[in-house]
Amino acid sequence: MFASGTALTADELYHVIADKKKLVEYTLTIRGGSQSTKFGDPSEFRYDLPHRDIAVYMDKLGETILSKVPEKVRSTLKWEHVGSTSIPGMPGLRYPDGAIFTSGNIPPRELLVALIQTGFKFLGIGMLHLEDLWFVTDLTDGYLGMETCHCKVQVLPWNSDPGKSIREIRDRCRSEKAVFEEYKAAKIAAHRHLQDGDQLAYKSAKSQCGFMKDIIAKHNMRPPVTLAQLRALIS
Repeated sequence: MFASGTALTADELYHVIADKKKLVEYTLTIRGGSQSTKFGDPSEFRYDLPHRDIAVYMDKLGETILSKVPEKVRSTLKWEHVGSTSIPGMPGLRYPDGAIFTSGNIPPRELLVALIQTGFKFLGIGMLHLEDLWFVTDLTDGYLGMETCHCKVQVLPWNSDPGKSIREIRDRCRSEKAVFEEYKAAKIAAHRHLQDGDQLAYKSAKSQCGFMKDIIAKHNMRPPVTLAQLRALIS
């Protein structure tokens, strides 16, 4: 996994995110100069995820975060459960993913305050796209009977390419059996990279199936975001 996110105030964090150079430098610092990004325990890859229980948990988590945001700002945000744990029957890691979609390109300060108050730390630019911001926390409240579990929340504009892509991946896997089976097979084949502790390679490998290639092309994506790409932005 990335190094632990630096503890910044909401104002400091806002200024980092609003400045592309500072955001890239922060992300490079968090990644620690390592191209390999280790995340969690590969033994947590499961074929029988309790999707209903996870969905209930994630709905409550979203409510908790957004309840800390003033109503005027909260009305501009949308929480959704995304990733493999949001697709019934899909194998994957037990670590859940949520997304908070914003109406603007820069998350409001009030949302950053709420994430910090809920225990999230900022990891910088995620692996999906330069507009994809990652926040993580350790769940320690008995999630699925686990003593501790990583949880990631992506913050990104609703109309952004990465925002559209993560919703389309989830929704098509839920509604199209052929797409579900293709992505499932790709994830199982890519699992070997998790066994090596390399999440970057895992994400890259599972995006090579035809369904994912179509989405990547449709939404102008080029995942995963590498350190070389980040450095090129500020060189």
